[in-house]
Amino acid sequence: MGLLLVLFLSLSLFSCGKQRLWVKGKVHQKVFNQEIPIQVINGLIFLEVAINGKAYNFLLDTGAPTLLDTQVVQALGLKTKKFGTATDSYGRSNRIDYTVLKTVSISGVDFLRQGALVSDLRSIPVFDCLDVDGLLGANLMRSACWQIDYEAEVLRVSEDCSGFSYTDEAIYMPFRVNSQGTPKLAMNFGDSLDLSYVTLDFGSSSGLSLDLEASARIFDPAEADLFTTGAAGVGLYGVEKDSIWFTSPEALVVAEGDTLFSMLRVRVRRKGGHLFGTQILQEFRSTIDWQNHQLVLEPIGENLSPVWLNFGCALQPNGEVLEVGQLVYPSGAVEAGLMVGDTVLTINSQPVYATDFCEARTLFGGAGPIKLTIQRQGNKQNVVLRRQDLFSTAK
Repeated sequence: MGLLLVLFLSLSLFSCGKQRLWVKGKVHQKVFNQEIPIQVINGLIFLEVAINGKAYNFLLDTGAPTLLDTQVVQALGLKTKKFGTATDSYGRSNRIDYTVLKTVSISGVDFLRQGALVSDLRSIPVFDCLDVDGLLGANLMRSACWQIDYEAEVLRVSEDCSGFSYTDEAIYMPFRVNSQGTPKLAMNFGDSLDLSYVTLDFGSSSGLSLDLEASARIFDPAEADLFTTGAAGVGLYGVEKDSIWFTSPEALVVAEGDTLFSMLRVRVRRKGGHLFGTQILQEFRSTIDWQNHQLVLEPIGENLSPVWLNFGCALQPNGEVLEVGQLVYPSGAVEAGLMVGDTVLTINSQPVYATDFCEARTLFGGAGPIKLTIQRQGNKQNVVLRRQDLFSTAK
């Protein structure tokens, strides 16, 4: 979770008579087996996708359908129609348009007649920093078998999963799919809590996120190991302000009885359902078999205690300035006296403004230390922040 704010890009869709949009697509090649280079940033996967012969930077996102930034749609001269309503990972809804892509090419594999939603991704600062042109979503991906290899930094895509072999340590997780093709997993925490509808979300840079109401049997916010105030994270419709609580429940067990993690930090949030994201998934080589409705996880190394290296705060643009948008309790940032809403005047003695958000994000992704000059009610204060494992400092 090294980004300034954690991304959650799961989408729920509501429309009248348009569910067929997600089942029209197919693959031109009958037999294919390609290895695709990827870029991994904070567990999120980026790859090159060609539309009408033009290359674009897409984020892999199994928790959402394929989506294009409005600038890409305009540049390609694509026609759009009204789709219906899309609800992001924080429960916020808005009307949204869609288009149909004649051909989407990924390393020579051609996906035909693919439905795609249209949204102004670049208007959200984090997406603009990441140079995101679109999301490669579940409705396209379910036409093939995908293996995500974080260690080799490649995707492998094939017409089916019969050509893949798995290690003896592999964990098999059956899943169901919703209308757009997003896998929904089943797992539990010992005998305490059964979860039957957990979104497999490679578009979330978090680990396991649970809905507060649904997890009440195993969690009381007053007993949280640590918590945040201010911004909870970023969804399709921007920053969500709320608290997030962290807890350490019993071992996480999948439906077949295999223990996925014996030590785990779980994020609990007020809205958005259950998400299974890349902070955990990057510890495995993952194969998504849509044909047989099965996720196969092969451990890359030993499952060690979870680590959250962070400066204890996150910045966000507000008008023309940068400000402290999130604080983690306990952390060095809180001990230094920072408060949500503080204006950041300088970072490492260099003046900063809202337009410097991307550069600030890069600095906060490094090892530090970082020196801030902040202003609150006209008073200035210098603060030095050092990156630490916040999980190890939790109570």
